[in-house]
Amino acid sequence: NIIKGLDRKSDLINLRIKNLLIGDLIYDSYLREYSEATVDLKSEKFKKILEKSLYILFFWKEYFKNQKVFGVIISDTTYLNAIVARVASQSKIKVFSCNWDNIHKVNENNLHAYGKFKYFKQDFKKLNLQQQQIALKSTKYKIEQKFKGKIGIGNLFYTKKNSFHSKKNNNKIIKNSKKKKILIATHDFIDAPHAYGPDSILFPDFNEWLKFLKKISKKTDYKWYIKAHPHSLPESNKILDEFLLDTPEFKKIPTNTSNHQILKEKIDCVLTVYGTIGWEYAYHNVPVINASKNNPSISYKFNLHAKNLKQYEDMILNFKKYPIQFKKENIIEFYFMDNFFSKSNWMIEDYLKLMRDINGYENMSNFRFHDYWVNNTKQFKSDVIYKILDNFIKSDDIYIKNYKHLKNGK
Repeated sequence: NIIKGLDRKSDLINLRIKNLLIGDLIYDSYLREYSEATVDLKSEKFKKILEKSLYILFFWKEYFKNQKVFGVIISDTTYLNAIVARVASQSKIKVFSCNWDNIHKVNENNLHAYGKFKYFKQDFKKLNLQQQQIALKSTKYKIEQKFKGKIGIGNLFYTKKNSFHSKKNNNKIIKNSKKKKILIATHDFIDAPHAYGPDSILFPDFNEWLKFLKKISKKTDYKWYIKAHPHSLPESNKILDEFLLDTPEFKKIPTNTSNHQILKEKIDCVLTVYGTIGWEYAYHNVPVINASKNNPSISYKFNLHAKNLKQYEDMILNFKKYPIQFKKENIIEFYFMDNFFSKSNWMIEDYLKLMRDINGYENMSNFRFHDYWVNNTKQFKSDVIYKILDNFIKSDDIYIKNYKHLKNGK
């Protein structure tokens, strides 16, 4: 009966069972589990994952009905593992999404831990004037370091890459032309396109987004360029390469191309769904259009945010007529909130040192990190951790706010 009611992919994304939103989790889990670019609603694979989802859903509904549960702790609010959190929230049970960089309270108003950005602007305003000035000054310096090619800035402490490196490709990437030049910045096709919620993206998935852009490109006299996400999984890169076989309109830029070179050779507009390139290129006064109604920078006006497909198409065809506020202070404020204030040191005091000691981010998800943390907790004092957790649980905050960055601008 459920399958009969799913005529379009959007029907799945917004699917509710027993008044509980579950479709976005099923959709993203399908892409991840099968490493596919989009969902096939008629396939046996889909039927299999739908059945699995229903078993999980009804198991937890029955469990919380018959057991006295005080709270639930999960590691993430994406994929099928998050079903337990949504059932618990519906049952008015306390839920915490807990990982190394923060803890988030999950409830029916905050199902997606990554959606805390909707509070950024109001939370920044709650800081006093001195704190705001410290935040903006120290963050501006860090942004400048990022653009100088430094690795490990902000919440990217784990990465070994910086797309603003100084290496230059010997060949010119963006060809000289009087035509408007458009850059498509892709995403990892199988990495939870609905992590911010069902309206994270105007399209069912990233593949449908590219198919739409392909159609739009035929209406333009633009020069179209496309660049893969620098941290995409191999399966995702394969999907993009297969798509481009039939899309000669899009010229692929080498993934390791420095953004400095692209900016220097001039791009007129950037298209992304909700990528970090949004604030990065806005900082350099380049228009960026987000194909999303719900994304990290949605509260700010340094990007264009399309509300629907009709408006999105018009923005692409007429981006010059849409006003954008390239106010650096707002971009710096956003970067501070997204990369520092909303990233907590509740568990580890120095993440850069941690990365060195355990030999890389890839060891964060195994017992090497566990053993390191157990053996070194005393250095960070467990009573400090307990105090942070106690204050957070008693507060009305949905995430741990990191005031450490407001002390002496460090």
